[in-house]
Amino acid sequence: GEDFDTAKLKAREKAKELNARFVEDSLDIETLEGAATIGLELLKVPQKIDTILIPVGNGALFNGIARIFKILKPETKLIAIQAKGAPAMIESWRASHFISHDSVNTIADGIAVRMPVPQALEDMKGLVVDALLVDDRSIIQAMKLIHQHSGLVVEPSGAVGIAAILENPKMFQNQTVVTIFCGGNLTEEQRKNWLG
Repeated sequence: GEDFDTAKLKAREKAKELNARFVEDSLDIETLEGAATIGLELLKVPQKIDTILIPVGNGALFNGIARIFKILKPETKLIAIQAKGAPAMIESWRASHFISHDSVNTIADGIAVRMPVPQALEDMKGLVVDALLVDDRSIIQAMKLIHQHSGLVVEPSGAVGIAAILENPKMFQNQTVVTIFCGGNLTEEQRKNWLG
């Protein structure tokens, strides 16, 4: 498919054709349980974590991590991050009702969701403290910084937390802030164009 949601639709059709189980991110509990293990790992960080910036696509990553912290470290602020060119989840969360888009326009294709999963929006209630939308230029800058300072190649979707810090430095001043680097899926051309 030409985007995340189209690919999901094709996968659902293929699963039906093969009489196979289609596992949907954010709808099937296993996807949230897997993400929750990241939350359990973060609980082992020796410093007090003030804020966690979590990329939001379909919502499993956010909801899995956030559920752990809401229960075990409720004082930690949980902020959902999405690309401005694919804002459906954050717009839906802010409006408290389902909002979809006909298309997306972002390099962060791993979180470029046009049609939110209603269950994920329901799960986000009471977990999200704030939500930020970031620009593709900031995402590229974040990817470069991550690569320069850690040697990691992170795809755009995984760099949105750093992009949020770059766009809102005062918001995170004097805090211990954690973000999740998820995914390193870049083509050679993307590596060359974005990381130099």
